[in-house]
Amino acid sequence: MANSLKIQNLFSIEGRVAVITGGGAGGLGAQMAEGLVANGAKVYLVGRKESTLQEQVAKLDKISPGKAKYFAMNITIQEEIDKFVKFVEQSEDAIDLLVNNAGLAIWGPPASYLDPLDKLQAGLKASPVDDWKALIATNSWAPYMFTVSFLHLLARAAQKGDGRGSVVFITTIGTQSWNPHTNFAGYISTRTGAEHIARILAAKLLPHKIRVNILAPGIFPSNATSPNDPQGIANPSVASTLAPFKRAGTQEDLVG
Repeated sequence: MANSLKIQNLFSIEGRVAVITGGGAGGLGAQMAEGLVANGAKVYLVGRKESTLQEQVAKLDKISPGKAKYFAMNITIQEEIDKFVKFVEQSEDAIDLLVNNAGLAIWGPPASYLDPLDKLQAGLKASPVDDWKALIATNSWAPYMFTVSFLHLLARAAQKGDGRGSVVFITTIGTQSWNPHTNFAGYISTRTGAEHIARILAAKLLPHKIRVNILAPGIFPSNATSPNDPQGIANPSVASTLAPFKRAGTQEDLVG
């Protein structure tokens, strides 16, 4: 009984299998993958750029050899998702964790509520339908389809109990806040849509013991938010004015 209450046993992920979309080097998915592998898990990384995936797998191999594989694909194409599922099934009969991390950010020119109406209107109109289609496909449809395509493998893991068969939707703190000066309604609304999809799936999958949760990170350094960008939100001087802790998040915050 005492051993079962030890932290290393309560939260051990030794031997578990995870799939992470958007797992190429430099992103939040890569940081999470490093935390998983460092603690004994096996990970499958998905992304568009084979070079960044190869780079990240090489980095993971230095942490624990042979614990990472990658699959380069377009996550907005159903046929490629199906091919990836078959790729995973060649080695695994269950998936303990699916992290829907991949995302696309597109925003228009600044459009502040303080702008004259004509400038505000012009800025808000700079939002082509093709941009919205790409945002919906990547930020809302893809995490939905990845989840439902892996249901059979997640359900097998969930039957084992102990927190297995879990899905995490990575979104953004922007879904819970409002910036009156920025112009990315498409990005925020499609990430918000993903959160609602997660809630729908959480309810539908409850009988199968598959858990679905949402993680909405705040400011974290990544390829998209470099701390070296003088105007970037992850720059220490900027983050100190935006985050309650007066700093950007760290990999330890994310992995923990």
